[in-house]
Amino acid sequence: MKTMTEAEWRAEGARLFGDDMMKWRFRCPICGHVAAVDDFRKYKDKGANPSAATQECIGRYYPKNKCVKAFGEDDEKPNPKIKQPCDYAGWGLLRVSPVEVEFPDGKKVHSFAFDGTEEGAKTS
Repeated sequence: MKTMTEAEWRAEGARLFGDDMMKWRFRCPICGHVAAVDDFRKYKDKGANPSAATQECIGRYYPKNKCVKAFGEDDEKPNPKIKQPCDYAGWGLLRVSPVEVEFPDGKKVHSFAFDGTEEGAKTS
């Protein structure tokens, strides 16, 4: 796992995607699906917020028959033609997010990797 300070993390995001955080893209460590922060905006009514992009695959907000279950749960059969996105969340029991962001107050948050980075390339 790569550890970054909040300042380093923000600088890396700006370097890769520009200053508009809504354009920053993150790669799910389970299925490899890439989503921008702005992609989560249309799922606000389902509980999504901008920070969800850093820790949740956007498939969590798709209709259940449109996403692949992250760990093969069989409660509802997913569409077999769709390989991604899944329904993984980095804050759950299994934390496989490849980046840890340390904030000035000492709080540490696990994050998906930015798309286009070495950590992001290790998925899928």
